[in-house]
Amino acid sequence: MSGASEIYHQDFHAWAMRNAELIRQGRLAEIDGEHVAEELESMGKSQQRALGSRLTILLAHLLKWRHQPGGRGASWRNTITLQRIELEELLEENPSLRPMLPDLMPRVGAGRRANVFYNTGHGHLGWTLSAATAELVAEQVRQASQRSGHAKTAARS
Repeated sequence: MSGASEIYHQDFHAWAMRNAELIRQGRLAEIDGEHVAEELESMGKSQQRALGSRLTILLAHLLKWRHQPGGRGASWRNTITLQRIELEELLEENPSLRPMLPDLMPRVGAGRRANVFYNTGHGHLGWTLSAATAELVAEQVRQASQRSGHAKTAARS
């Protein structure tokens, strides 16, 4: 076991700081490459697990909302809202996770910024789904225009 490998097993923080400094200095021959690679892979897998966890929570609450109307309340609504926000942020920070979403879960609809709408993430079903989802986005744009008082402008364009 090399010195770098021993530090990895004895003091992870010290190991991480040491390897980060070696990389910054360009001293790549001295880094603990095997463990650095393992940690980077682990970070990516952690993001995948976060995606799966958030989707599971969201879908479970959406199913409860739909099939148990007597239990609907602020708690379920808040959980659904929070998970949607967290999923959007996770995917904005890690766009390469989007293809890992199950089929038929593209990003369609209004973004957080005014007048920004999405119709992406269709994967291999892009041509099949894009026309139908384009209609959904067009309807959302019309509704947003009407709410903001731009109905006449939107109708002319």
